[in-house]
Amino acid sequence: MLVVASVVQVDEEKCIGCKACDRVCPTEAIVTVAKLARMDEASCTGCNKCIEACMDHGAISQKLLPEPRFLRTDVESVPEKEIEALC
Repeated sequence: MLVVASVVQVDEEKCIGCKACDRVCPTEAIVTVAKLARMDEASCTGCNKCIEACMDHGAISQKLLPEPRFLRTDVESVPEKEIEALC
């Protein structure tokens, strides 16, 4: 079980549409459309890889959820490397 207590948010004024966040998001929760990163909050696991990818611009930050989300993870069917990448 994965507990998601925070997701990410995009500052539209700082986003330059470089797609660095798209390339690192393991759940495809962030996608750049018309030169602006867009978030699908329901798909975000809060891994923060996009925050790291956007360090130079600072357009992505953490957002605490009012209530944590619990995601069921079937670890037996997921390769260990993928689990490590999400952590």
